[in-house]
Amino acid sequence: MNSKTSNIFLAVISFLIMDLTSAQAHRDFLALIRQDCKDDGEICALNSECCSRYCVNFVCGNCKEIGEMCGWHTDCCSGYCWGLTCYPCQEIGSVCVINAECCTKYCINFICNNCLIKGSTCLFDSDCCSGYCSMFVCVRTI
Repeated sequence: MNSKTSNIFLAVISFLIMDLTSAQAHRDFLALIRQDCKDDGEICALNSECCSRYCVNFVCGNCKEIGEMCGWHTDCCSGYCWGLTCYPCQEIGSVCVINAECCTKYCINFICNNCLIKGSTCLFDSDCCSGYCSMFVCVRTI
């Protein structure tokens, strides 16, 4: 190996070592500032902050069972809060008004159903499995 090649080789090795070291330092720094999830009993604003995945009345904890008092659909284990009370989700074929009432999370034409596949007639993006309703037809993407 000549001296020029040797110098280039050393420069590349040095760069790789420094880059790896700085990447490790960056990762270690992020680990220090990254907020871990909050334990039950800690104050929260969002479900995503809690290890339990439930922030109910601004406190991390368990979801509310059927019959318990709730303020939001996300407070309930069933995902359905109506009139400040947790209710069981409705099965396919049941009458519904909103998606949260249905176990499938799809209330289409006031009936709990599965999401609509590409090519199906739709009214809302939320009716379609893809999440896109264009010109009253479910499409893959817009």
